[in-house]
Amino acid sequence: SLPGDIGELENLEYLDVRKNHLRDLPQQLMMCSNLRVVAIDSNMFRELPDVLQDIESIREVFAVSNTEMR
Repeated sequence: SLPGDIGELENLEYLDVRKNHLRDLPQQLMMCSNLRVVAIDSNMFRELPDVLQDIESIREVFAVSNTEMR
């Protein structure tokens, strides 16, 4: 999993966590107010993480090949 202090990266614009066997993302990611692109391909998400829907700055999410996504 990603560390909770990822929220301290206020200037983060692109997050690429492909192929990491992740099942969730930390709520602290909401603090990354400049985040524009997120790549969560090839993980183990069942659905798009709620935290991504709460970040208004996000413009693109790549989420293909998640083994458990519906």
